[in-house]
Amino acid sequence: MNKTKLTLKITGEIIEQYWPLTNVQAGEILSQSGERIVGALSAHEGNFVYKIADPSKTEAAIQKDTFAFDFLSRQNWPHIPKLLSTREDGPFQVIDDKFVYVMERVEGKAPERNPATWQELGRIAASLHEISGYPYQSSFTVESEIARFEEIASKVSFGSAYLEVARSLNDFGGLSQTLIHTDIGPHNSVQKQDGTIVLTDWDDVGIGTTILDLGFPLICHFVTEDLKTEEENARAFYASYFSHRSIPEREKDLIFDAGLLYALAYVPYGNTEKHWERIKFATEHKALISGWVR
Repeated sequence: MNKTKLTLKITGEIIEQYWPLTNVQAGEILSQSGERIVGALSAHEGNFVYKIADPSKTEAAIQKDTFAFDFLSRQNWPHIPKLLSTREDGPFQVIDDKFVYVMERVEGKAPERNPATWQELGRIAASLHEISGYPYQSSFTVESEIARFEEIASKVSFGSAYLEVARSLNDFGGLSQTLIHTDIGPHNSVQKQDGTIVLTDWDDVGIGTTILDLGFPLICHFVTEDLKTEEENARAFYASYFSHRSIPEREKDLIFDAGLLYALAYVPYGNTEKHWERIKFATEHKALISGWVR
């Protein structure tokens, strides 16, 4: 694919050049993390969003990330936005050395953080994990995150204690592998008027360790930064998931460790001290938090 040297600033004219849309207006930036940008688009054909991928992403990685949209659409799975193909029928376009893709803008609102929402997210996670035939591995792995811990520890004041917690993680070897999202929660969801919840942020989708999807919210969501617990939400999520899908008992026992893995990996993002306090709280209350899973 030829790389076209254009400014990073997305305009309606640029979108019309590469996608089959007319009368396009580029709107507000919806989210930004470094050079990773999501912005709004309006067009004669409807409302859309564009995404400029993080510059660390390779073309192969973007191919993997965008493949999920078409794959899950062909499975009639309703919880993912529709990807708009380019005029050349590709999933993305290289613009100014950046990978850009366009999706439908799902009309709705962020679902509330309540048991009903988490119950539905549990069902959605179970249904995703039942889908077979996905050809790509997730780039988010136990190994990829553990490999970062030494560097993270070197940059925080509590590095020694951080590594002590990291070394306490149990072995994740030999666990079941399924299609995972890696970041399921209300923060990455839109609820349509008919109640359907659509998941967003599919950056690391792929075949991976199943309990990563189950561990992610256990500490990062169900224990807040203010160290409040959301037991009712947690029980709703796990009860719903396990009512639709079972996993081996050993894997249930490791969901806490998967949650701790995420909490350790997320320390550099946001308030590091609050993240660390949450990790300490979780390790001190492991029996309580692990009990929410069952």
